[in-house]
Amino acid sequence: MEYENNASEDKLVVISAAQGQDGVGYARKVFTNTLTGVVGPAPLTPYDSLTETQVVTLVQADIGPTGVAAAEVYVDAQATLKKESIEDLPTNTGLPWS
Repeated sequence: MEYENNASEDKLVVISAAQGQDGVGYARKVFTNTLTGVVGPAPLTPYDSLTETQVVTLVQADIGPTGVAAAEVYVDAQATLKKESIEDLPTNTGLPWS
């Protein structure tokens, strides 16, 4: 996860990803969220004091429970598909020119 305060003093731009691994299969879904009202003067958390846990919580709240669940299902399914495509390569018989 990467986050930076490049939008303005009261906005936080977060680039995060849900990722999954199934053996050799790997998948990732990337999110870019612009969160407002999370950094700046007190009582908001100053940018340089934000923790990864706080940012993860903010992104999950912004995406919503349905979005988080959908991302997890997506990456798990894509990782499995990739694994299967690597492990189950089709084989043909005969010569390529026949």
